Amino acid sequence: MAGDQIMHAQPEVLAIDETNNYLNGKLWKLSAGPLFDTPEIGEKVYYFLQGHIKQAIFFYLL
Repeated sequence: MAGDQIMHAQPEVLAIDETNNYLNGKLWKLSAGPLFDTPEIGEKVYYFLQGHIKQAIFFYLL
């Protein structure tokens, strides 16, 4: 990649299939529980590495 190019982490959304969106939301609720929601498209999401490291160490020790 050339130095003047910018890589975007979020791909451009061309079309949204509402059926899949609804089903993915239902699947998320079944997996994560009723207290958590999936972020909307374009909404900021923050990732906290500390919790991920704790889980990775736990699985490494198994």
